[in-house]
Amino acid sequence: IAPTERQPDGSILRGVVHDPTARRMGGVAGHAGLFTTAGDLARFARMMLNLGELDGVRILQPETVKMMTSVQSPADLRSPGAANLPVRRALGWDINSPYRTPPHDYSLHRGAVFPVGSFGHAGWTGQALWIDPFSRTFVIFLCNRYGRQPAASPSETYRLHHRVSTLAAEAVKSFDF
Repeated sequence: IAPTERQPDGSILRGVVHDPTARRMGGVAGHAGLFTTAGDLARFARMMLNLGELDGVRILQPETVKMMTSVQSPADLRSPGAANLPVRRALGWDINSPYRTPPHDYSLHRGAVFPVGSFGHAGWTGQALWIDPFSRTFVIFLCNRYGRQPAASPSETYRLHHRVSTLAAEAVKSFDF
């Protein structure tokens, strides 16, 4: 497991959640993400694109994947931190949500090309996964914007996600978005 942080005493944390809130909760929290590799995330994304099946093995029922990736938030849910704009979330996934930083762009991780109906998640340290079931494409972005040095702001990282996802979608030549 890759090191996650060097402590002031010089010791190195390995396999310990980086999020200080989750760490105070004993290291296990629903918002704290996963320790994994790009290869494992790619397998997970392929399983989601195949409606819960991977390499001939059923992991989730198709109905479960459809429920997990469709809008589950109340129709009147708004974001007070983003000009009170509507928020569309699935079960753990972003579908179309505004962000707190003006100009309150929607789902920056989706980029400019992937359509509403695709879904994804971005983590506290800057990583992102976006899955588009229409083009059967996914984008994995792993990074760590957090550390003892001044970190890139979330808005800078989200704009980088937007650019990377846009470039990835533009590279898909076999699908007309």
